[in-house]
Amino acid sequence: MKRLIVLLPLLLLVVACGPSFDEEGFEKVNNYADEMIPLVEETNFELIAQIENEQLNESAEEYADKIKSINDNYWKDGSIAGISEEELEEWQIKMSRGNMEWDIQGEDLADTLYELNADSDYLANAINDVIEESTEETEERLIRAIESSQNSAEQLRKVIYNK
Repeated sequence: MKRLIVLLPLLLLVVACGPSFDEEGFEKVNNYADEMIPLVEETNFELIAQIENEQLNESAEEYADKIKSINDNYWKDGSIAGISEEELEEWQIKMSRGNMEWDIQGEDLADTLYELNADSDYLANAINDVIEESTEETEERLIRAIESSQNSAEQLRKVIYNK
């Protein structure tokens, strides 16, 4: 009986020390980052080249469609892959790659995910606005969208990949 009393708290401690995040949910979040970060970077690189030539071509619209498609695939009703912002904020994730280890704080993850979602949507809409009617105002909005989406992609990369 005494052994049971001693082993029970140890068992509870082991169970309580399990992952403090939804592993399947994190895989979906990671998949979103794996798709969206390089797409935003590629889109911005291509847009800057097109802006320097003073005209967006049809590939710009294709980039906008891809961005919207990825966001539509992962984001529904204000949550990513069915995971609410509140749930994300509670996550504590220990990561490692080779000899490097780092912690992902749920609040940082939630902030950067929601920023990239908003900024990438803003980018896609700004692209479509310039294609629809190229004015000084729509072009300035596109430049701001490029800058903000690039920054958001870099911040999410830093949080998830520690790069």
